[in-house]
Amino acid sequence: MRRFLLAALLLSACNRSVSREPVRIGSKSDDRSTAIAESVARRLERAGCVVERHLRLGDSVTLDRALEGAVIDAYVESHSAALTQILRRKTQPGPEAEAEVRIAYVKKNLVWAPPVGSRDDAVVFRKSVDERCRSASRTFMATGSMLQETR
Repeated sequence: MRRFLLAALLLSACNRSVSREPVRIGSKSDDRSTAIAESVARRLERAGCVVERHLRLGDSVTLDRALEGAVIDAYVESHSAALTQILRRKTQPGPEAEAEVRIAYVKKNLVWAPPVGSRDDAVVFRKSVDERCRSASRTFMATGSMLQETR
């Protein structure tokens, strides 16, 4: 089974973070999303972060609302789901669609990270997390990978 781990975005920042405010990781109701969120949470905890888990919250729309409403700080989403379920667009996944998603999320004051893994998944997070974890997010944006796939 593949495991996904949170890498540079939040990891090193947790060690430097002035705030002890927890990083709230959410997941969709499916097993894959829950497993990824749990891997992210454990990795953050090993780095010294305070983490709150909000697992099995529902579907893409529910998680998007939770993210926008500050119930959670981050979750993993696919470009396809973001396009069709959240943004209600008929655009097919691909480089243009990824750009469209990023722009739409910037307008919502959210950050859509570069794709991770072999699917069209990416981590979506609130800008407040970026502000709390500034040095790590710079590293993340430079490397283009928030999660690392391990076997």
